[in-house]
Amino acid sequence: MMQDFDECGGTNGNCTSGACSNVIGANVSTPICLPVAINCSLALGSGSRSCNVTLTDNAAGHNITFLLTGPLAPTLALNMSSVSFGPPSDPKRFTCASAAIIGGNAVQCIPPAGVFGTNLAITLTVCASAVSKCWELAFRNAGVFHHPNPVISSNTIRFSGGSNSAGITAPSNVGGDTVVFSGTNFGVTTFRTSPFYKVQYRSGAVVKQCIIDANTTTAQISCTTQPGKHSKLCEKRNWCC
Repeated sequence: MMQDFDECGGTNGNCTSGACSNVIGANVSTPICLPVAINCSLALGSGSRSCNVTLTDNAAGHNITFLLTGPLAPTLALNMSSVSFGPPSDPKRFTCASAAIIGGNAVQCIPPAGVFGTNLAITLTVCASAVSKCWELAFRNAGVFHHPNPVISSNTIRFSGGSNSAGITAPSNVGGDTVVFSGTNFGVTTFRTSPFYKVQYRSGAVVKQCIIDANTTTAQISCTTQPGKHSKLCEKRNWCC
């Protein structure tokens, strides 16, 4: 089986301008830097273009664009397959809820609700059916954007229907208790369906998942405990209450 090198992974993808091209399925390890992106051209909506863009929240509907340049722009527009984004360690972690090339020279990505993270850069996948090949173009130098991380409000953990507290104790270890805590930027879709973000509780070395339910909103997490003793409730990424 032929090994598929990610030519744009790690330090290989540090093109000084334009986009790094990764040929999917190719066993070459040298990145190809294509002059198809204008550096530091990322913008939120109709705002000013920059190397860094920070979203005010992680709700749906944000419009992120960056500019293309050169004769390859029309080809990208005709053959665009998907637009994704993510941190350097996982550049295709998320897929744009909708994506388009506007006016022939601007890539538009509308992220789904609930996405969060820092240094998120866009990757454009282009496929040419005539040669049965696809290319991933990593537009890191066009700029990066940031979604606010979730924030847990202090002293808000509680059982469903109960009062806010700094800590709670389950009446037994049979599980099935609904635990709720408040905050901001939780992102309903991400927490309920994403494999990257989970709410967990632990007692010593034992870690269990608190199953997120339909009462979760962007301002509160509601989840159900599983059987067994537990003490502190923590999120996988070390947000604790």
